[in-house]
Amino acid sequence: LTQLHLSTTQTLSPLMPTLRFLLALSTLLTLALSASPPRLFSPSALVPGKHVAIAGRVFDVSPSPVFYGGPDPAPSFFRKVFRRAVAAAAGDYFNLTGRDASRAFATGDFEGDLVPGVVDLGPEACLDVWGWLGFYKRAEKYEELGKVVGWYYDEKGEKTEKWREWVDCYKKSKKYKQEEDDEAEDEAEKAEL
Repeated sequence: LTQLHLSTTQTLSPLMPTLRFLLALSTLLTLALSASPPRLFSPSALVPGKHVAIAGRVFDVSPSPVFYGGPDPAPSFFRKVFRRAVAAAAGDYFNLTGRDASRAFATGDFEGDLVPGVVDLGPEACLDVWGWLGFYKRAEKYEELGKVVGWYYDEKGEKTEKWREWVDCYKKSKKYKQEEDDEAEDEAEKAEL
């Protein structure tokens, strides 16, 4: 048996570099083929109590039913008609689910501002939405599932002009925030004189 093992090893040893290469290539191809493009959601495909969309990015919030409620089993007619009652029973942020409600994240109005657009609110609102998007991206329990087709992303998952406007607004807000901090620091120094 030992001689058989030695003869097999001696026979295969010249082929080992090639076998290692083929194994590595196979692993790379498997990874490349299994990496799927981001999933695209139509706005009607977002599930209340399960999906939060902010700046066009969709997150699964079902791990936190206390805050967002659970997936709503009611037919869509009842969900629309009784949404307020369902929200009261489900969780504080239930109204933010099942749609892109970026504006509500900026204003704190969880009943009236349930739409995606924030640029018209000014730089601070864009900064707030950027911060919330970062929160969801960093939170391990909320998996990012894909993108909502519409305001921020088109049917191919490409960024829209509205997305670019929002990012430009965010960049202004960051600059604006820094200028405010600098002014406050200058005023504090003057007050010490």
